[in-house]
Amino acid sequence: MHIGIIGQGFGGSALAWQLQQAGHTVTVFDRGIERSASWMASGLINPVTLRRRKVVQQAQMHLNAMQAYYLSVEASLGQGLLNMDSIREVLIGNQATEGWGQLADVQALKPFIGPCHEADHPGIQHSYVGQVQHSGRLHSKAYLKAMATHLGEQLIQGQVDHIEREGKAWLVSGHKVDALILAEGVQAQWTNYFFGELPFAASRGEGLTIAWDGEAMHHPYHQSHFLLPEGGSMAKLGATYSWDKFNDPPSKAARLELLDGLKPWFSMPGLRVVDQWVGIRPTMKDRIVRLGWHDVESNLGFLNGLGSRGAMTAPYWAKKLITAAPWA
Repeated sequence: MHIGIIGQGFGGSALAWQLQQAGHTVTVFDRGIERSASWMASGLINPVTLRRRKVVQQAQMHLNAMQAYYLSVEASLGQGLLNMDSIREVLIGNQATEGWGQLADVQALKPFIGPCHEADHPGIQHSYVGQVQHSGRLHSKAYLKAMATHLGEQLIQGQVDHIEREGKAWLVSGHKVDALILAEGVQAQWTNYFFGELPFAASRGEGLTIAWDGEAMHHPYHQSHFLLPEGGSMAKLGATYSWDKFNDPPSKAARLELLDGLKPWFSMPGLRVVDQWVGIRPTMKDRIVRLGWHDVESNLGFLNGLGSRGAMTAPYWAKKLITAAPWA
């Protein structure tokens, strides 16, 4: 079958790859905006909500699907994209350090609570960090660029302004496909049209790219926010949360919030901001991913609402949607 996909973010890319592996032809339509949610995402693979010390729902299932998927992509494309280097939780004070060890006594958390050891970067202002097992980071932009290159002429950039039926097929901006999957993210123009309004509670996230003089950073850290190595003496710091002003440029308030939150636990000579960025998380009000196939319009499906964990969860949800396809 020839299957069209609208959106080349985490969801659309996982759908395209898995459909190709199953022997289908795909055409992906994407707006080509590199400041969309997936392009701006940190790519964190994190099975634990560190602020609340809770395991992400169905974490192990998602980790299994995610690792198999990215290993397949890396092997085929000949490019390293996934780095499963444990996140380090910065532990401030003796109580926090002792508490980290006690988390391993919680049955659900036990597989993910790693050792506690001395901080391994001179910028960390506290003695100990705790490792989050089975965590890491997908290099999001490299992954999406690699997928775009892989798709080649099967990736059509530009806004999809027209969808219509032609017999049992679909015409998408003049391109004929046998089936169509909508993976549009927070824009969701065609998903809302065909499936009804999705219950979005999208959030705006701002982050910084910072640099300093001195030793390079090699591991991801978390305390008030995530600090993620970007090569050499640079890192991403973020992100904030807000539920309005989606179209506004980067704000001074967010910049100050991030820098003020960083001061108590990280400091290096020459610390400076080199970039500030904004992304919109396509999250549902109840945090439940939405996917399915249309009851009336044959061979029309959608996947949306991956939120801030798309790098980790998209492979599983894409496979689930494909498995439930009308032609399966």
